[in-house]
Amino acid sequence: MSLHWNLGLKLHVAIAGLTVSSILVASLLIYQMASTTAHDMTQKTVYAQLEATRSAKAMEIEDYFHTIRNQLISLSDSLMVIDATHAFTQAVASFKGNTNLTPEMRQQLNDYYHQDFSWQYKKKNPAIPVYNMDQVIHDLDDVAISMQHEMMINNAHPLGKKDLRDAADNLHSSRGQNSAYAEMHEKYHFHFREIQRHMGYQDLFLVEPEQGRV
Repeated sequence: MSLHWNLGLKLHVAIAGLTVSSILVASLLIYQMASTTAHDMTQKTVYAQLEATRSAKAMEIEDYFHTIRNQLISLSDSLMVIDATHAFTQAVASFKGNTNLTPEMRQQLNDYYHQDFSWQYKKKNPAIPVYNMDQVIHDLDDVAISMQHEMMINNAHPLGKKDLRDAADNLHSSRGQNSAYAEMHEKYHFHFREIQRHMGYQDLFLVEPEQGRV
C-alpha cells in the first residue's frame, strides 16, 4: 500500500512538474512572439513615420525652390531690374580704363580676402576648404579691383553687413569725377536690399549675361 502510494504520488508530482514546465515554456514562447510582434509593429510604425516625414520635407523643399524660381522669373521681368541691369552694364563699361587704381588698393583688397574674408569663411564653414584667394584676386580686372576696394575696404560696415551702405560717393574715375556706377548704386541699391530683405534672400545679384560680370 505504501509502495503504491509512493508511486502514485511520484506520478502526480511528475505530471504536475511537466504541466508547470509546459505552461512556463508556452508562456515564454507567447511572450517572445508577442515581443517580436510588438517590436515589428513598432519598427514598421517608425519606418512609416520616417517615410512620411521624408516625403513631407521633400515636398517642402520642392515647393520652396519652386517659389524662389517664380519670384526670380517675376523679378527678371520687372522694369526696374531690366533698367538697372542695363544701367550698371553701361556704367561698368564707362569705367574701364578710367579707374584710379593704385598698387596699394590692390594689396589692401588682397589682404582683405586673405584675412577678414578667409577668417569669417572658416568660422562659418569649418569643414569646407577656403577658396584659393590668390586666384580670386588674379581673376579680377582693374574695374573689379577698384569697385570692390571702394565697396568693401572703404566701407565702414562690418563684414556681413556691407550691403547697408547705400552710397558710393568715393568711387571716382581717374579724372576725379563721380562715376556713373556710383550714381546707379545710390539710385537702385536701397530698393534691391528691400527686395532681398522682404523675400528672405541671403543675397541678390545682377549678372551681365555676356561676360558674366556680377
